[in-house]
Amino acid sequence: MNPTRGNMAFPFRVLPVAFFVLIVNLLAVSCSSVGTYPAKHRFLKEFTPADTSAIHTIEIFARLPYKYPGENLGVIVDVVIPEGVRYADTLLLPVKSGRFNYFGVNSGRWRDMKWSYRENIRFSSEGVWRLYIRRYPITPDSTETGEIGFIINKL
Repeated sequence: MNPTRGNMAFPFRVLPVAFFVLIVNLLAVSCSSVGTYPAKHRFLKEFTPADTSAIHTIEIFARLPYKYPGENLGVIVDVVIPEGVRYADTLLLPVKSGRFNYFGVNSGRWRDMKWSYRENIRFSSEGVWRLYIRRYPITPDSTETGEIGFIINKL
């Protein structure tokens, strides 16, 4: 009896089962981001400007289902400056059409969107700036949003 031959058969019998379990887990994880933006969720972006004299832009990004039913994505943006003062903006970001420019890429399952929030700004003080984004409560269809957040670029 050849011991090498007996040892080689075991991994090949287990491999299809392990592959199946891996595929099922990957599919579950890839579908789990739908609806991860509930009414009470707030996305937080902390930003410490390295140079307060530099000019920046702030953009909002969102990953929406391809068949998102709404005309707009309603959000509230809260900005807390290092001194603790809070400012808030209520925005209706156009998804289908509107007067604001946006960038959208369709993948068939998701629509990745990006909107300009603030352009040519300088952060007035040093320290940690906190930017929060939360769902505007009047637009319940935004619960289908997969991801949402901010992109801060130094010009």
